[in-house]
Amino acid sequence: MEEPVKSYYLSKQKASLRQCSSSKEFLVRGIVNKTSKVSFEEITDSMWLVDRCYKKISKPRIPYWKDMLEILKKNKYDYKYQEFVKRKIATLYWEVDRFKEAKSIILESIAQSKKEGSGKNSFIEAELALLAKIAANQGNYLEALNYYTHLVNNYPKSESYYSHVKSLIHLSYKLGRNDDCKKYLNMFLESLEKLDYDKRDNADYSYAMYWLAKIEYMFGNVSIAKSIWKTLALQYYSSFYGALAQYSLEKVESLENSQNTQRTLLAQSEGSSFDTLMYQPGPYNTEKFDINIYLKEFDEEEKVIVQRGLELTKLGLKQD
Repeated sequence: MEEPVKSYYLSKQKASLRQCSSSKEFLVRGIVNKTSKVSFEEITDSMWLVDRCYKKISKPRIPYWKDMLEILKKNKYDYKYQEFVKRKIATLYWEVDRFKEAKSIILESIAQSKKEGSGKNSFIEAELALLAKIAANQGNYLEALNYYTHLVNNYPKSESYYSHVKSLIHLSYKLGRNDDCKKYLNMFLESLEKLDYDKRDNADYSYAMYWLAKIEYMFGNVSIAKSIWKTLALQYYSSFYGALAQYSLEKVESLENSQNTQRTLLAQSEGSSFDTLMYQPGPYNTEKFDINIYLKEFDEEEKVIVQRGLELTKLGLKQD
């Protein structure tokens, strides 16, 4: 086996054994022995494997990627290699809520990508998507919405198209733009329904149906919402959104039963106002779950991941 193929092979082997330092050494040796025989994908895959190795043994990963960036620059690798590494560093900063550092790197990368020409459009798309995520996590929902609108309009054939539309859906909902939310949901469903049934992603379809029912309910179309949730709960009963649909249906029906009880009480009482006869359930002496006690055992990075999961759950959006 010739160099640098041998070095990349040994790097992957050492990474699988969690010998991360040795894996990195072989990776660097491969990068230094620059050749056209090894593709961009093979090199970046090797970088990913070393990164996974460090993650598994809970070692800092940003210093590793910064080292990779300097080595690529020193050995005069094409811009796409450097952009790949910069975006990874920015993503790691984003994951631990270091938004300022992440945003600075991405804005610099976007400026450089534009200089590189139209052939780098895929880079700009990925960079804008990360800026959108940063904006959303900072609570700048309108800014995030504008980024995703640009992505949907300008990258309709992207592999991330459906992900971008999903983001438009829940950001519109978050901002109280229910008409826009419904518009994007219908656009999402229409795109899915154009696909052959065996190529359609059931997770995406169940997601869109759940949200469409939720929006219909908010518009006061209760019977339509219940009908969609019933279908979803039956057809996708073992899925995340199938379970949410069943929960939503039970919640709505419970509310309707409670309202019927209130109306009955009102009819049975003469001269009393509706407000004074509102049904009040008795107190429940149940243990209360305190997430802060649970999070005490987590480090800062893990706490961020858990909090994001909780926020997505409130929106009805699964964390991938």
